[in-house]
Amino acid sequence: MALAIDVMRFGLQLVYLREHATLAKISAGFGISESTAHAYTTAIIDLLAERAPGLLKVLRESGLSLVGPSIM
Repeated sequence: MALAIDVMRFGLQLVYLREHATLAKISAGFGISESTAHAYTTAIIDLLAERAPGLLKVLRESGLSLVGPSIM
């Protein structure tokens, strides 16, 4: 069961990053709540940001609505 959840999370994160799908579309497509989709997508952005300093700044400056506004 855990492997299936990990595969689903990985697929969800790819859809979010590649297709720029809204959380509503992602949650409907994967059969999960929007809050769960938000948690999964936030987790991947945080992981990538940890490994690539400056990623959040670049994403925010890109004009795409992939991440929320900076609170710093």
